[in-house]
Amino acid sequence: MLLASVMTYQEATSIPPTFFPSSPQFINFRLVFEHAPFLRYFFNTVFVSLTTTFGILITSVLAGFALVKLEFKHKNLVLIVMISLLMVPYESIVFTNYQTIAQLGLLNTYSALIIPSLASVFYIYYLQGYLKGIPSSYYKATKIDGRGDLEFIWKIMIPLAKPKIGNRWDSKLYLRLELIPMAIACYKRLEYASS
Repeated sequence: MLLASVMTYQEATSIPPTFFPSSPQFINFRLVFEHAPFLRYFFNTVFVSLTTTFGILITSVLAGFALVKLEFKHKNLVLIVMISLLMVPYESIVFTNYQTIAQLGLLNTYSALIIPSLASVFYIYYLQGYLKGIPSSYYKATKIDGRGDLEFIWKIMIPLAKPKIGNRWDSKLYLRLELIPMAIACYKRLEYASS
């Protein structure tokens, strides 16, 4: 990515790919800062990504705990509804989300970006599958010791689930390199369509 940032457009999108620029174009950085409030965009991206990541982590851990360790009525129905919701594409609810955000008066705010992303059925289901592997005897021992559910979550469950939590954190915050060619192809297609 760093090398592509100092290439000309032709070098960055050439086939076969150019790995090193023939003459580095540092003017690209100046153009970015002149034509757009790039630092503001960068701050917005970092802030929204970190906030939604922490929100998803908190809601997924708490919901996963409830689905695995707590006994309540209609638990299986809740799981069936969650699996059913996984089949609904996000694109089909975008307009409903927009209308809800507009009715709440949250358009053009950070809250409009953060609130709809604070919980994810996928991450809850994903983490719940891993938490099933934590023996129930740990939870029972914690209860016998007089500890509460939050203490069990914080001191036992989260440390045991760190590999799975870290895996999701990584995929949320960091772009996978194999997607970069796809992004370039989409950008190129848009460029041809507009000319």
